[in-house]
Amino acid sequence: MSEHDEQKTFFDWVRLNRWMAPNKDVRKAMNLCYSIPNGAHMGKAQAAKMLAEGMTKGILDINLDIPRENGYFKMNTDGAPWIEDYFHGLRIEMKFGKNTLTKEQKEKKALLEEAGFQVAVCYSAKEAIKTVFEYLPFTVDDYQGLNDFL
Repeated sequence: MSEHDEQKTFFDWVRLNRWMAPNKDVRKAMNLCYSIPNGAHMGKAQAAKMLAEGMTKGILDINLDIPRENGYFKMNTDGAPWIEDYFHGLRIEMKFGKNTLTKEQKEKKALLEEAGFQVAVCYSAKEAIKTVFEYLPFTVDDYQGLNDFL
């Protein structure tokens, strides 16, 4: 197995749920889950072209562009209410074996968390699927093949 294999398995599950999830909201959510091929190996000319188009070191692998809120309100120190556990979206960085985040990925992770995103580092497809399942407000019955993949 490799990071590629784990991410491919994760997206096999995502694609299955884009079409086959019993819950239409799960299908919608899975259509907003995609990868950023930032770390792809390419020739110098292609790399220069991608950099010119905005490719940036440290961008995490997977995006799920669904906001989440649990609706639990707290008060800020200035008395203004805010929602605890509100996230603008989920970002996942896939790693494999003993790999860890690069300096640039650590910086982007911190910036994303500060900006209100949930960020997870996952070492397997199973861990990434579990992260999505825990992030989205659906039950086991709302997904296709959840138990098979977990």
